[in-house]
Formats: sequence, C-alpha cells, structure tokens
Amino acid sequence: MMRFPIFLAAIAASTIAVTTTVDAAEPTEFNFRLTEEGDGANIRADFRRVDREHSQWNSTFRLADLAGLERSQLRAAGQSPVQFAVVRDAGRLDCAGTGASGKATGRCRFTADQAFVDYLRTSGVTRLSGEDAYAMTAVGVRRDLVTAIRQASYPAPSAENLIALSALGADREYIDDMSGAGYRPESIERLIEFRALGITPDYIAGMKRIGFGQATGSQLVQFKALGIDAEYIESVRRAGYTNLPPSTLVEFKALGITESYIDEVRKAGYGRIEPSKLVQMKALGIGPADLHATEAKKR
Repeated sequence: MMRFPIFLAAIAASTIAVTTTVDAAEPTEFNFRLTEEGDGANIRADFRRVDREHSQWNSTFRLADLAGLERSQLRAAGQSPVQFAVVRDAGRLDCAGTGASGKATGRCRFTADQAFVDYLRTSGVTRLSGEDAYAMTAVGVRRDLVTAIRQASYPAPSAENLIALSALGADREYIDDMSGAGYRPESIERLIEFRALGITPDYIAGMKRIGFGQATGSQLVQFKALGIDAEYIESVRRAGYTNLPPSTLVEFKALGITESYIDEVRKAGYGRIEPSKLVQMKALGIGPADLHATEAKKR
C-alpha cells in the first residue's frame, strides 16, 4: 500500500522531554520586525530568536491581533516608541521597540502560559518542553482543539500532534464536522494527513454517494493525494469501467488513465480492454497513436 508522507516545515519542536512545568530552557528573547502590507490592513511580523540564528517565526496579523499597537506608531515621521503583545492560549510575546514609515523593530520576550501547560497535563499531554510551548504559541494551539480531540475519543495527543494540527488549520470545527459526516479518522496521525490533504466532509460525502462510503482512511489518503474524487470515478465508469477496486483506481489515476484515453483506445478498435492490461499499456507508454498505427499495419 502506497503512503504519502506529509512534511510539516517551519516549526521544529524540541526532542528533549522535560517535566510538564515549562522551565528555563524555553526560548525567551526575540528580535522583531513589523511591516505594513498593502493598504495597511495587515501587518507582517518576523520574530527571530536571539540565541539561534536560523530560528524564526513569520506571520501576518491584523492590527487588533497585536495588543497595544497603534497604527500611528508605525506611521510616525520620526522614530516613535512601539509596544505590543501577541497573546495566545499557549503563551505570549511582549514586545517593545521603535517604529516609523510603516515599519518597526525591537525586542520581545516570550512567556509560556502555565495555566495552559497545566490544562495540557490534565488532558494527558505530559511531555512538554519550553520549545513546544513557544511553537504552540506561534501556530496558535487552542484549548478547544485539545477538548475536541478528547471528546472525539482520540488518545491523548503529543505536543507535536497539536502543533501539526494547528499549523494546518485544523480546529474544533474541523474535528466536529468530520464526526458529523460520520467519519472519524482512526488516529490523530491520520487526522493530520486528512487535514494536510484537504479531505473534508464534502469530499467524504461525494465518495459515499458513489459507493465508497466504506473506504479506509489509508485509501482516502491515497485517493486525495492523487486527485481521485467522485467526478473522476464517475468518468471512468462512463467509459465502461464500473466497480473497480480502490487499488485499480489508484493505478488508473497515477498513470493518467482518463475517460478520453479509454475512448481513444476504443476508437482504435480495441474495445474494452481488461483493467490490468490497460494499466500495463499505459505504464509502457502505449498511447492511442500507437494503437492506430498497429491497426493500420494489420490492414
């Protein structure tokens, strides 16, 4: 069975396990740079660790997300004092510096939220480092995500699970909607794959409609990774290939066997070829033009 690995770059969590109280090992000092974007409705923020050159967090915020920041501070003609905070469930960054002409620079200090750490502990997340707390703050891990995971009867997630889900935009609504669609991925790792690939309740509903309501999580991951949806399956059926098993559909789509390819094969005088032979032909690069040439030689 093919697997489609999902790479989550940008956030790297520490591999060192510490107690559930975030200790002095947490990253604390950051340099920041703010830049107004477009008409000023959004502000790009870049945070860079003071003690680690290649560790940084980049994001776009609304002005209201940077508590205490005034637009006038960024647009001052001369250097103006700037002070703001990024406050999230997992922790906060308190920042101060100077701004002018739509930009600002300065220094921030990170503090983990101990109440959130305690909440994670009671939810079964017992291996949490200061690096994890910072990564959770950066991607916006929320309490309601942890609650939704527990209510969906998943095992206690790891810090890495929570970071990955939040980085991908998976939230309580996504988990609840999947449950409402009658489909619960069998593990948190599978849930992460679903979200990364964009498997939604609508996608699952479409697969159910055409008779694939019993597809496993692994099969759905393969289908979505290759772009197999209800429309593709229906097109193959129109071309005469009904009731194909999931493994054959995967081969068809991976090789680019489409309704038009099948029609061209039929027009070349070959009728309905067995699925396995059609797969062999396409894998060998035998196209409609080759088939037409073969038929012409026979004549």
